[in-house]
Amino acid sequence: MLLTQDYDAAQISNVDLDKKDKNVFSFKFGGIENLIINKGIVDILEGTKPAFNNRKINHLNENLN
Repeated sequence: MLLTQDYDAAQISNVDLDKKDKNVFSFKFGGIENLIINKGIVDILEGTKPAFNNRKINHLNENLN
């Protein structure tokens, strides 16, 4: 789960729930330029980096037509 702290997403909170380990929560905080935070954003919102790249290509092609 990702939660933005403000509209510009200057600070992102990444909350993980480990269901295999007694539902233990872990938290990571940082900006979008942080590689760990950025990967979490891509995985959750876009469905992993390949899905993000496919979406980018599809939108680029739509805009060119």
